[in-house]
Amino acid sequence: MLSGAIALWLIVSMRSGSRLQKGNWPSALALFAYAAAFSFAYVDLSAGMGALLLFGAVQATMILFGLWKGERLSGWQDIGLAAALGGLVALVLPGLSAPPPAAPY
Repeated sequence: MLSGAIALWLIVSMRSGSRLQKGNWPSALALFAYAAAFSFAYVDLSAGMGALLLFGAVQATMILFGLWKGERLSGWQDIGLAAALGGLVALVLPGLSAPPPAAPY
């Protein structure tokens, strides 16, 4: 985590004409919690299952935030969302198994 933070700082500081601005602590803590949760999850999850969970979590967050901010899905978007969710279920259904709720360390 520390090396990632240092790498991000180096990238931002090396950009031409860019000046480091004051950070946003709530956003930094949210990014840390996100990265830490997925780091711990990958101890017991396969990369494929982790990628599916990550994609689903990101998409669900974006859609729910948009709905919370007052956006509404059109009919085609409703159909697309239903097709995507149905495809995801169909993709994982043949070998569907729940990951362990707690890692056996």
